[in-house]
Amino acid sequence: MEQIQKAGEDSFVTYSIPNAVLKFKQGFGRLIRQKTDTGVIIVTDNRLIKSNYGQIFLNSIPTELNVIYSQDEFLDRIRSL
Repeated sequence: MEQIQKAGEDSFVTYSIPNAVLKFKQGFGRLIRQKTDTGVIIVTDNRLIKSNYGQIFLNSIPTELNVIYSQDEFLDRIRSL
């Protein structure tokens, strides 16, 4: 990261976000390994929907994604499983 900063680049954008996205995506890959697999991952970090880099994380997921914004909607979804 020091080399990135010495080159005048933003280490958060160039290094930290790509590495975090990779780990985030790997978590989904460990849950869903085959087309017939199903699962639920709950992310309560609102930076996914509020930060300017959150969409990078969401776009990295190779599956249909349901984003729930309210607590009531979340509880309704969990009860329906």
